[in-house]
Amino acid sequence: MIARFIRGGGVCLFFMAGAALLMMALYGMVDALAPQVAGVTIPGAYDWIGWLMVFALWLGIPLVEAKRQGGIKVTIVYDRIPNKMRKWLDIMRAIMVTAIFAPLCWKGSIYFWDSWVFNEWLPTEPLLPLYPAKLAIAVGAGLVSMICLVSLWRQVWPQFKKS
Repeated sequence: MIARFIRGGGVCLFFMAGAALLMMALYGMVDALAPQVAGVTIPGAYDWIGWLMVFALWLGIPLVEAKRQGGIKVTIVYDRIPNKMRKWLDIMRAIMVTAIFAPLCWKGSIYFWDSWVFNEWLPTEPLLPLYPAKLAIAVGAGLVSMICLVSLWRQVWPQFKKS
């Protein structure tokens, strides 16, 4: 039940990441064509694209982690390792990824809250609020941590695999 909820959240965030990628592509295309066609430049184009990139990256990572259940693997080596050793490697990977992403979630939420309270904005021509990007980092890192904890739970206690 919890795993389905987390995976569903990952799918929703993945669609938001896809929308951010689409907006990045459209904004980049308009920024490239506008000076040649109309002779005008788009103010803050690089800032907007960088701001959207935070969403594309941090909202896309959780579903990738949920689908792969192990991140990037060198299968040519991994397939030759005995099953008992693979289990321990998967457990260590889940612990290490959680140890990296849980503090990112914690600090990301603190930075988000500070940015929200102080109403922090990027000093660009069209002003961009910083708190949505900081929230995306906190949510993405938190969901990756939860996915790894569920994966760890299933590997250590396999009788709960279908819950």
